[in-house]
Amino acid sequence: MKRNQNTIGKEISLSGVGLHTGKEVTLRFKPAPPNSGIRFVRTDLDTPVEIPATVESLAVGKPAYRNTTLERDGAEIFTVEHVLAACRGLQIDNLVIEITGNEPPEPDDGNYGFFIDPLKVAGVVDQGEPCEVFEVDRTVTYKNGDVEITAVPDNGFRVSFTIQYENPHIGTQYATFEITPEVFEKELTTARTFILEGDVEKLREMGLIKGGDLNKAIVFNDTGMLNEEALRFDDECVRHKIYDLIGDLSLLGAPIKGHVHAVKSGHMFNVEFVKELWKFKEKKMSDRAAVKTGKFDINQIKEIIPHRYPFLLVDRILELEPKKRLVGIKNVTIN
Repeated sequence: MKRNQNTIGKEISLSGVGLHTGKEVTLRFKPAPPNSGIRFVRTDLDTPVEIPATVESLAVGKPAYRNTTLERDGAEIFTVEHVLAACRGLQIDNLVIEITGNEPPEPDDGNYGFFIDPLKVAGVVDQGEPCEVFEVDRTVTYKNGDVEITAVPDNGFRVSFTIQYENPHIGTQYATFEITPEVFEKELTTARTFILEGDVEKLREMGLIKGGDLNKAIVFNDTGMLNEEALRFDDECVRHKIYDLIGDLSLLGAPIKGHVHAVKSGHMFNVEFVKELWKFKEKKMSDRAAVKTGKFDINQIKEIIPHRYPFLLVDRILELEPKKRLVGIKNVTIN
């Protein structure tokens, strides 16, 4: 799982129409320096606004429904999950994505090689600096009703997904993949998004899917598919769900070493799970800082030592030399 950070070798652009806004838009991918992450830049505004592709940029008060939205300083970008999944799938860590509108374009045929191909033409370039990986070293779970997402330790990055629909032509589907660039491109990028015919009009009333058609998405009704093209995989629907989840997980800002399994989830729940991982990530960073400085507070000590009062006899650690010595304090009370 250890690797160096990557960016692209040269600038490259693509254009198309947004799935929900229906507006023509151009993306320009640019190389970025190590440790800068993936950042969108709204170049269509009078003053360009940079929006980092992390949890901290998630739109506040606007729950993810059929897409994931980022915002910063009043500027928004909708439906970021598909292009972000392509970046994570190719293991691109640092990238500037200039965008001339408020939603990335969507492929005309529902094949996300639309993003993959130009990025491969630009070239994935090793930047010579180690990539900091978020390692899942304990179980992290998010639940909401019958939706559940869990991350557990794993030697690589694996994503599993279970969906369950009353529509018999979707039904229950399960898929699991060890995510490598090769597996991602071969098994996931051609899986189209999908929708029930009964939801189409509802979304249109909400001002969504203005750029959608039967070439971009699979539409199911009670008798089957409305599309002329057959399914690309028997489990194409759950494969697209995995593609979406990878895009949403990229908002953690680091590759994941672990196994993420989602049951009946969607963007709204994916981003809530990523927020839980973000908290976990920040805590791990705090713990690493404690090891580096040799200073631990009572809460960090409780995470390390499984004892509790009256057997927890250390309330604060002032100095630490790993495997050699430490200086601690026992208070009459912990405060």
